[in-house]
Amino acid sequence: IAGTALGDGFVLELADGGAVQTLRVLLAMGMRYESPAVPGLAELWGSSVFHCPFCHGWEVRDQPLAVLANGERAVHMATMLRGWSDDVVLLTNGPADFTDDHRPRLADAGVTVDERVVAELSSAEGELAAVVFGDGTSLARRGLLVATTLHQRTALASKLGVDLAAAGPVSVEPVGVDALYRTSVPGVFAAGDVCAQMPQVAAAIAAGSAAAASVVASFLEEK
Repeated sequence: IAGTALGDGFVLELADGGAVQTLRVLLAMGMRYESPAVPGLAELWGSSVFHCPFCHGWEVRDQPLAVLANGERAVHMATMLRGWSDDVVLLTNGPADFTDDHRPRLADAGVTVDERVVAELSSAEGELAAVVFGDGTSLARRGLLVATTLHQRTALASKLGVDLAAAGPVSVEPVGVDALYRTSVPGVFAAGDVCAQMPQVAAAIAAGSAAAASVVASFLEEK
């Protein structure tokens, strides 16, 4: 799909070859998640392998958990996950990219660091059973928090000329909006994960409601 400005409105080109004319556009198409390329991960995604402990942590509480990430973000994720389990292992999938204070912070939080290369995830009955390493050994785990990044799902925002906000650790291509969910292009609004740094269903619903009110207000201001 593509979009171009036309007079006071826009023309949106559809995948089936059709086109729609509109006076306002609300971008709310979500984002594309990029997760580590580990065999077995995709099959467990959204259940025992997840990107947000606030969304999925309760289901695996008090069980052996792991975090697959590296660097500062990994330290943040691992120490946070301790709120759901006393048994948390940080898997850096190779040499740890740590600063001098990272290991003491992890040790103080009771997080173990494992720098072995992850080869695959082993499952049983559709749930994570173990993390298998390149040396053939494995670590029994029931849940895995992974570092993902969010990217634009389509090129629609860029084709409309919308500016992106600064990249963050989670969303690296967020659409820039103001407090009223207006983008840099008059008449184009955005809501939900497409412009969020902390993607959550509840937050996306709230943003959609607020953005809809902003769209209506923009019409009323023209009267």
